[in-house]
Amino acid sequence: MTYQSTLAALAALAAAVLLLGSGQSGAADKPRADTAGNAASSAHAISQPLQNTRPPTRPTNPLIDINTATAAGLKALPGIGAGDAAKIIAGRPYGSKAQLETRGVLEPLVYEGLKQRVIASQPAVNAAANSTPTPAAPKR
Repeated sequence: MTYQSTLAALAALAAAVLLLGSGQSGAADKPRADTAGNAASSAHAISQPLQNTRPPTRPTNPLIDINTATAAGLKALPGIGAGDAAKIIAGRPYGSKAQLETRGVLEPLVYEGLKQRVIASQPAVNAAANSTPTPAAPKR
């Protein structure tokens, strides 16, 4: 291809882009058949913003709690098989999800693949069970 033919092809392409980008198709400006012949409704439809009619979506991958999940729940995680699930359960409780790697329960690459999908919840502390009893007042 010569320089002049390349230049002519680029000019034709630029003209086509400008023509399509400006909304001009070369046809007369007639209302479309899908607007029931009403040009005003066509202009009104274009001026109205599109509304999102889709309902909000729920997260498709809820977080899995490594301290309470069943073996089946753990096996749903990427890279976790029956053996890994059993090791996770046997190593409970975990103070943090990072302990899956630091304790050697999971290989580093497996942990990296699932760390965004797990949590390590901590049990709620019962204040009444952990408080020291108050001595009874002496009888008089």
